Amino acid sequence: MSALQRQIGPDYAKMLGIILVVWGHTIRGLINADILPADSPFWLNLDRAIYLFHMPLFFFLSGMFIQQTLAKTSLVDFFKRNVLLFIVPLIFWSYTQSGIQYLASANVNVERSLDYVIQAPFPPKQQFWFLWALFLIACFSAVLIKLGMGKKTLLVLAVLTMAALSVGNMLGLDAISFKMAGQTFGEALFFFPYFVMGVWLSSPAVAQSRTGLALYMLIFAGSIVLYLGLYRQSNAYFYLFSLTAVYSCYQAIAYIAEWVQRRVENSDSRVLQNLHACLIFIGMNSFIIYLAHIIPEAGIRVVLLKLGFTQAYIHIIAGNLLGLLAPLLLVPVNLLLVRYWKSAKYIFPARRMQYG
Repeated sequence: MSALQRQIGPDYAKMLGIILVVWGHTIRGLINADILPADSPFWLNLDRAIYLFHMPLFFFLSGMFIQQTLAKTSLVDFFKRNVLLFIVPLIFWSYTQSGIQYLASANVNVERSLDYVIQAPFPPKQQFWFLWALFLIACFSAVLIKLGMGKKTLLVLAVLTMAALSVGNMLGLDAISFKMAGQTFGEALFFFPYFVMGVWLSSPAVAQSRTGLALYMLIFAGSIVLYLGLYRQSNAYFYLFSLTAVYSCYQAIAYIAEWVQRRVENSDSRVLQNLHACLIFIGMNSFIIYLAHIIPEAGIRVVLLKLGFTQAYIHIIAGNLLGLLAPLLLVPVNLLLVRYWKSAKYIFPARRMQYG
């Protein structure tokens, strides 16, 4: 893949994905707090549309780079690396977030007991399910790749996984629920095909023209419209429209990223250059935002309510801005701590701009 696509496309995609993560959790928090109506078709369909592709997109992006990583490291070192990258922050941030929620039980949407806090990391709760699922998927896939079974075996397993979860869901089997939500190992199983799609399409041909961009945007929009119009809690329906939405979304955002990059290279506009750098920076630091966004997002909701602000638009704006930007303050914290404690980079996994 081109240097631009390797660097810019995935960062733009992660930027979009993390903005939607923050948005989704902000809206759900406001619905749970009765600030937004729970029975509104608009908010319900917007939620369904976002959740159709934004988390699958992250699994897809993760799969794109596993072969490059394994080419430079042993299987044992890969496992150690993944424990540090996923399990360490899972434990730290699970205790941190649930502990704060316990201390603020009188002000949060859902009260947390002390037992909940003690058991917070395992099985993973709240948004931290993603770290556990990605850890399991990456380690399992790494074993197959290192054993020489490779991409074809992963593809076969992904197809069989989708077939089993789709048919089992249609038959109403108790063990197979919609998206395997809340199941310790089930969520890893459900999102495994998206990771494999990333492995197979690790060098996808990004649209080379505006016509191609328009086509992918049309496919993306069509996937969402059809999913909402034909909506049912069916794994088969979800896979059909979600896989299409994820791939077309990445193609479109990667094209836009490369187009903006070319404009930046040929422009003296500081505004455009700074905006481009900010979007990349958000994408590069999507992981720390994912880990830490709930705390400021919920915190500002509590503060606003205490101050008497009940207008939904104020909460939406404040929740999204704080949820997205406050975690970025951990970037300088990371830079400071790693001078004295190298392992701090796994608890505060921040990244600096390195684009020339």
